[in-house]
Amino acid sequence: MKTIVPTAIALICAALAGCAAPPTQVREQARNEFRDIHAGESTREDILKLLGKPEQISVFERVAEEVWDYRYQEVRHMVVSVHFSTATGRVKYYTNILDPAFENNNLGSDR
Repeated sequence: MKTIVPTAIALICAALAGCAAPPTQVREQARNEFRDIHAGESTREDILKLLGKPEQISVFERVAEEVWDYRYQEVRHMVVSVHFSTATGRVKYYTNILDPAFENNNLGSDR
């Protein structure tokens, strides 16, 4: 019995380690409502300093945009997408939405 409890605790810790928290910068900035992201002013370098490396980068040539996605969790799973102009390298706008990976299926739903 004495060896079962430590083993169980070790297994639980190992399982939880796979559920790594999102980058601290993104969570902290979410608390501040991304107030330091400024359309027409913030550059890619500014966003890298503010939020770190994006989880995903997408380029949409037809609309001349490069989009950086950051996932984070406060109460719900969220995604902030920062849209840059490919011509200027500056932020056009950003969106902050519920993460579709968790909201659009029954397995990962927060509800």
